[in-house]
Amino acid sequence: MEGAEVLERCRLRWVVDMEEEMARGRFRDLLPLLPEPDQKTVLTFLQPADQHRALLSRLLQRCAVATALGADWASIAIATTRGRKPFTTNTKPPEAPCWNYNGRFVILAADPLRLVGADVAAPRSSRPGGAGRPLAQHLAAFRGQMAESEWALLHGPLAGDEGAQEAGFQRLWSLKESFIKARGDGLGFQPLSRAAFSFPAADPWARTALLRLDGSPHPGWSFELHALPSSHCAAVALGPPAEAVDAWGLFRASLGLGVGLDGPDGGVNGSSTPNGLHAQPEHCTHDWRNGCGSQDSGHGRVPPFEEVAPLVEVTPFEEVEVGDLLRRARAHR
Repeated sequence: MEGAEVLERCRLRWVVDMEEEMARGRFRDLLPLLPEPDQKTVLTFLQPADQHRALLSRLLQRCAVATALGADWASIAIATTRGRKPFTTNTKPPEAPCWNYNGRFVILAADPLRLVGADVAAPRSSRPGGAGRPLAQHLAAFRGQMAESEWALLHGPLAGDEGAQEAGFQRLWSLKESFIKARGDGLGFQPLSRAAFSFPAADPWARTALLRLDGSPHPGWSFELHALPSSHCAAVALGPPAEAVDAWGLFRASLGLGVGLDGPDGGVNGSSTPNGLHAQPEHCTHDWRNGCGSQDSGHGRVPPFEEVAPLVEVTPFEEVEVGDLLRRARAHR
């Protein structure tokens, strides 16, 4: 397989409309496609919508492994880290997926060369009791988690237009969530105001964003912003594998990286672990620091991160239907 084909198969952006899937009425048909422990987990949710979200997110993970790695459905192995982030122990090429759901949509993002985090933010009106809550009250609840520069955007250029103000907040919050999911420390990263986002040319509706971490520019990371239907917003964060936070070390070991010692639990600046598709350490022959995929290993050359990071473009989300994903997964076996 040529390197370009490897990259194409492993770079995924999927979005599923959960309400449409519920209307198809095939929950009981899809549930047996998951391993029995996952089926039990899905059924622990009380509300049908939550059960569907849990089911769809797990199916997307398995479809991503099958599509990217050509794995047989029965052989797909999904594990979770200490931070309950999913990853696969199937073999190379490596890929880091992140799935998220909020409101109406379930999304998955995956990339062959970079840490990836994805988040979808639903509008206030779709949350229980949110429609009747004043926007000012809603924003005040996040006061300690937003940087001063972000507040300046919300209360400056976007002030006076509640719709624009809420959409701007959704974009900023989704960026923060995608960043900590990509790193892997999740809620261990506190406060979220440490990660301050701005937009190229001060355009609050730009499709990319810039990051300042702890007050300093943080190059090497790129961000995608996507407008989804029904006023939902999605963000995808892409960063260097060396910045993975992994208290247990399995994920970093699979990337040829040691376990960081800066965090309170042995992680790098955090205490939990990242999610991602990766091989078991004994199968890892690539060193991400020196160029992942510089060896051919039968998959074709994959360029190192340093070659790819400056060339990042926004990869659009593909609206998918679960039945079609399952057919694709079979086709790649």
